[in-house]
Amino acid sequence: MDYRKATKEDYPLILKIWEQSVIATHPFLSIKDREAIKLEIPNYFPHLAIQIWFVNHAVVGFSALQ
Repeated sequence: MDYRKATKEDYPLILKIWEQSVIATHPFLSIKDREAIKLEIPNYFPHLAIQIWFVNHAVVGFSALQ
């Protein structure tokens, strides 16, 4: 597994991974609530140290620390 520091260009990909994960793990969350949260998440990206994780050059996830 490899990783690299995320850039602003990665934000749409990170948001897509986040949304797929939330859909898979939070069935109790309404679509309306998920969409509201999704609008707020990008505001946090500039304040985080985000890593994009790869296996054989394919993105498998991300991690973030504040």
